[in-house]
Amino acid sequence: MNTGSKNAQHKNLDARNSAAKKLEQAEKALKEAKQQRLSKKELKPLERQVRHWRNKMNETGENHSMKHKH
Repeated sequence: MNTGSKNAQHKNLDARNSAAKKLEQAEKALKEAKQQRLSKKELKPLERQVRHWRNKMNETGENHSMKHKH
């Protein structure tokens, strides 16, 4: 992980790895629910959970100095 610049990734690797494990569990639960042919209403919370953990895993942290300088 490069920590040399202001816009380098700042996210804690342990947090990212934890989110990856939880994402894997959520995807497995969603796959099993789809095999059971649950209704869309019942699948929605599982899909939301998968989306949440995917976002947590891909989060890079705060970026600085994003505005164009003249």
